[in-house]
Amino acid sequence: MSAQLKSHSEILCRLHLYAVLPALDDLLKNTTEAKKILGGRTFSISISIHNGAKVILSFKDGRCLIDETRPLDDGIHFFFRSPDHLNRLMQGSLVLPGVEFTTFRPGNLIVFLRLLNLLRKYLRPRDLTTRDAQFRANHVRLLLGIAFFGLRQLAEHEEASRRRIQETPHGLALFSIENENLAAWASWDGVNILAGKGEPEHKSPDVIVTFKDAAIAYQALNEKLDPMASIGLHLIQTRGLLPLADGLSFIIERIPRFLTL
Repeated sequence: MSAQLKSHSEILCRLHLYAVLPALDDLLKNTTEAKKILGGRTFSISISIHNGAKVILSFKDGRCLIDETRPLDDGIHFFFRSPDHLNRLMQGSLVLPGVEFTTFRPGNLIVFLRLLNLLRKYLRPRDLTTRDAQFRANHVRLLLGIAFFGLRQLAEHEEASRRRIQETPHGLALFSIENENLAAWASWDGVNILAGKGEPEHKSPDVIVTFKDAAIAYQALNEKLDPMASIGLHLIQTRGLLPLADGLSFIIERIPRFLTL
């Protein structure tokens, strides 16, 4: 793991690109609102930072997938002057990036902006306690995905997280919510961190962390829970290679220092 350490603004930008924007796929899979907005459209969004990171989002067959090869022919390209330029847009400020259409279809741009607004609605609800169970489940599902995709960005580019991951034993960790179809996994082999949603398919986890419910998971992901007290009260149960879970949890719990959700 030899990636260059980044500034706070650069790390936040990478979290927006590689952790928050991919959450659009979960939004499309699990909410009827997002499905109606996208409909049967097929297009791509390319976002690049001047002298920096780049991501391509491909909207196709009701999904939003990260495509690091090339944009679709029917695409929109966004150009940002700096990491902070993108960060302000993602935080809801009125920002005007450079825009280029490979094929002029402004309707696709409107669809993308509507999906972004819907994502903000789910990530930053005004009063989560008044929402129904389905909304709360989708809220936590999105946070869980963002946390695990953000894990890699901090481990590679943030000093404290990089030090901690180098001290963490290798293995595969599964984090899940009791009695809910909500789970995410992360693996560390001493060189690379990989992460995904759901349960790992080809290997049994070395450690399993189970949250009592979605509310406990939300508090844990936002540094609002005392880990030792929560384990004592059986709000969080851990089985297996505890140092692996501790190392990954340390990094995940640092994400709110950069990304406010």
